[in-house]
Amino acid sequence: RDPVMVNNPLVHDLQISNAGPLAATNVTVTKIIPAGITFVSAVSTQGTCTLNAATLTCQLGNIAVNARAGIR
Repeated sequence: RDPVMVNNPLVHDLQISNAGPLAATNVTVTKIIPAGITFVSAVSTQGTCTLNAATLTCQLGNIAVNARAGIR
């Protein structure tokens, strides 16, 4: 639903892709969670995600050429 109404869930999907020409190593994605948003969870297709204060950090590791990783 757009816009998201108060007290309704907001799902945010991120797709990280590597167009090359080399593999991407030690890939990290950082997202600041805005004030007023209640963080519930983050799941990545590879690696791990952690929340520290209002900063979500996902350590995705390596992404091969023409490959991608997702975070939800």
